[in-house]
Amino acid sequence: MRQNKNRGQLNSMSICATALFISLLIFLLTCFSAVTYYSAEQKLVQAQAAKFRSQEYFAAESTASEIIESFYQERRETSANLNGRSVYESDQGDIEVTKIDNVIYFSVPAGGGNDLNVEAKASKKQVVIQRWQLEKE
Repeated sequence: MRQNKNRGQLNSMSICATALFISLLIFLLTCFSAVTYYSAEQKLVQAQAAKFRSQEYFAAESTASEIIESFYQERRETSANLNGRSVYESDQGDIEVTKIDNVIYFSVPAGGGNDLNVEAKASKKQVVIQRWQLEKE
C-alpha cells in the first residue's frame, strides 16, 4: 500500500511539473509573439516612410527630366543662345530655370527637406548631365 501511495505522489508531481512546463512554454511563446509583433509594426512604419521618400524623389526626378527635355527641344530648334530665367510649372510648384548659353541650372523639391539640383548642357545632338545631386535645402 505504501508503494501505491508513493506512486501516486510521483504521478501528481510529474503532472504538476508537466503543467508548470507547459505554462512556462505558453508564457515564453506569448512574449516572443508580442516582441515580434511590435518589431514588425516598427519595420512597417519605416518601410512606409521610405516608400514615401522614394515617391517624392522619383516625382522630382521625373520633373527634372521633363525640364531637360523641354530645354533640349528648344536648343534643337534654335541656334541662338538661350539666356535668362524662366519658370517651369510642375506638381512640386514653380521651378525657376536659369539658362546660360547652352547650360541650364535648376532645383526641384524632392521632399524631406531635400532638393534635386541639376545642371545640364545641351547641344543640338545630345544633353550631358553635369550635375544631378540630392542635397538638403
